[in-house]
Amino acid sequence: MSGDVQEMYYLHGVYVTKTQWDMAVKKTLTFDKFLKIKNMEQRRVVSQEAGAGCFSKHPNAEWSEKSPHNNKLITIRNAISPSEDPSRQNQSLDIKIINYKDPSTGREYNSFVPARLYNDGKTEINNTTRMTDENSHELTDPDEAMAWKFGKTKEEYYGELVAEA
Repeated sequence: MSGDVQEMYYLHGVYVTKTQWDMAVKKTLTFDKFLKIKNMEQRRVVSQEAGAGCFSKHPNAEWSEKSPHNNKLITIRNAISPSEDPSRQNQSLDIKIINYKDPSTGREYNSFVPARLYNDGKTEINNTTRMTDENSHELTDPDEAMAWKFGKTKEEYYGELVAEA
């Protein structure tokens, strides 16, 4: 703030509104409020600042145990209902979020991951139209979710990390 401009709010270099700033720094962001933030960069920095705890406030949120690599998977069952997204007709949508810390910075991040994967661990499946596909499974392993972010299977991803160390 200065004498010639109004208050301006930034998180990690991204302009946000006063309301978004307050939700982030006061950790009052909820999943429903998160979905209403239209700008993707604002959505990212607000959720990053608020932390994964904001998603755990959803009444249908389930947290996995921490993995051996310190990742957690958040599942929000029926996160988006048909009334919120008419194109879904009679189907609700589960949301999966991987919560992890960047090893180089120690910062906590949240990334959306698919609810279902092909058994090769790489390819996303639309979980509302192919739920019974024999070649798929529900994503429940936080380390598998982390590997998916890099287009790898769990074995490939963590094998490469061990090899680099």
